[in-house]
Amino acid sequence: MTEQHRFEFLGSDVVFDPAVVEPPSFIERDFPVTSLALDVSGTCNMNCIYCAESSTMPQRAVISNTILEKALDSFFSWSSGVLSIHVGSGEPLLNPSAVRTIGRRAREYEASTESTRISLHLTTNGTAFTGEVVNWLREDNWVIKISLDGNSRIHNHNRKDRQGRGTYERIENYVRALCDIPSFSTTSVLCHETDPAEVFYAISALGVQNIELVPVAVEYPSNLSLDEEDILNYKRFVAEYVKRIAEGESMPRLIRFMKKLQRVLGFGISRVPCGAGRNFLAVGPHGEFYPCFRFVGLDQYRLGDLTHGIGRERTREFALTAGRPYDARETCGKCWAAPLCGGPCFACSQLLFYRNGEPSPDYCGLVRADCEAAVWLAQTLRDEAPERLVELAGIHLGDL
Repeated sequence: MTEQHRFEFLGSDVVFDPAVVEPPSFIERDFPVTSLALDVSGTCNMNCIYCAESSTMPQRAVISNTILEKALDSFFSWSSGVLSIHVGSGEPLLNPSAVRTIGRRAREYEASTESTRISLHLTTNGTAFTGEVVNWLREDNWVIKISLDGNSRIHNHNRKDRQGRGTYERIENYVRALCDIPSFSTTSVLCHETDPAEVFYAISALGVQNIELVPVAVEYPSNLSLDEEDILNYKRFVAEYVKRIAEGESMPRLIRFMKKLQRVLGFGISRVPCGAGRNFLAVGPHGEFYPCFRFVGLDQYRLGDLTHGIGRERTREFALTAGRPYDARETCGKCWAAPLCGGPCFACSQLLFYRNGEPSPDYCGLVRADCEAAVWLAQTLRDEAPERLVELAGIHLGDL
């Protein structure tokens, strides 16, 4: 574990000891599958200036009804308790009947059991929305995330359709209309010379209360990657964000920052960033298992299939290599923020950047900026407004 981290933030001298939130050693075992990702469309209708999927994943077929039903039947037979199903690879609403089937089957199964609860998660570019689609997404209680890169100028530059047209005007009204759903969120990709404050406040002006900002995921080297000036700009933005919160202002939730705040308080800490390849699996169009969406179609990461089951040896191999905990990664082992970060995305660090499992400098730069801001805010509110700190972190005292 690294030594104490000392830094200056908004005029205050701050000391953070990573050992205070260091998670326990990770014990590998056969995890029950509690989260399932389904690649239902195998394609996308966009031509964005960046696309991690197109640069690393092969072409995929549309999932058949037979495979979809078999995947759902298998998942329901394996699992119980708190479960989740995710669609988001490519553009899932290019196959709306599959998304509709998932929602209907999940709610029917949930109603037939007393102990199982299923959350449904959709990530979409929003261009395939219709009034009817939005209605049944609401009816089945989907957690909806729309990719939105900021105002019309930024979004239309980054996220064009196959005909080269911007897509902001097609999705703006849907974004506004979905803001009444508490779980609704947007995700924005920050590229070189993108102003995070401009992105955040433009989306906030639409009424969005949950906003995710992520660094662009591209193969190195790339003129889209964030440089040192971009990281400094992000630091200024997040410092202003937490300053406004500390002064009592109500702000939209900056999703990734809030996760760091929770971890500063000791909640959700782990040596892995997610359950991919452990309790979370993706199903490809032919019924193959992969660690997550980003690995679908890559044979070296195939972990089994619906016919023969999960290959335990393959999952163990993944857990020791691409899916290894952060303390087995050289860069993370030297970083004070590792316990608050949990390590890099398995797919991005393995398939992009340096392709050796090490995180990218721009990813680490944004993470450390969030972590310093979270440490400062936690210490400030702990002294001045502890109830507000608990509320911000989403902690329910009755659950403690």
